[in-house]
Amino acid sequence: MQNPITLRDIENLKKLAKQAKALHPGLSHAQRLNLMAQHHLQARSYHEVRKWVARSLEQHYERKDGGVVYCKLCRFSFVPGIAEDSTTHEKRHLNFEDALFSLGALPAAHATREQRKREAHNLIHSAPSAGEELAGVEQLVNAWYDRSLESAIGNGDWKKHPSLAEYAAMIVPTVEAWLRQSRVLYLSKYGCNRGVIPEGQTTWVQPEG
Repeated sequence: MQNPITLRDIENLKKLAKQAKALHPGLSHAQRLNLMAQHHLQARSYHEVRKWVARSLEQHYERKDGGVVYCKLCRFSFVPGIAEDSTTHEKRHLNFEDALFSLGALPAAHATREQRKREAHNLIHSAPSAGEELAGVEQLVNAWYDRSLESAIGNGDWKKHPSLAEYAAMIVPTVEAWLRQSRVLYLSKYGCNRGVIPEGQTTWVQPEG
């Protein structure tokens, strides 16, 4: 196979095998999985597709002590030999695959966010003007936004996550402490939407109901 086979391909095969039940009533689900793998991915069997996916996933792994593996794509540590760990990782990884395909990029990882936050605080505290303070505040909000979006991707809620501009309005209760000179500029650019993200919090959470 020339293109990397992903967990989304596995999910698609499962759906196709389920849909094929009416056409192949005499075949078991496992047999239909094999048939779909052969027809759609030119594999010898579903098991071979799983092996392809395992190799594809391994390119993202960073080995740690004690048998722990860190997946650099979905930012998750787990032990491959523990079934529950592997299942949890696959569900999370699938969410990140889908988000990457749809968004074109993933939010900045933890280390990058922390560096941007430090730079933002320096910009804010040394800003000689409202415009320069606003630039620092926007960098800080961007770092918070990436963390919030990463959380939503992990939970599978990323499609409902607010845009950066919407998030900037929601985060006013928390960010206004940094708006010493640039409050008017910030509010005129983004507005204010209180009551969505509580003061002191920076992570958007999917509302219940």
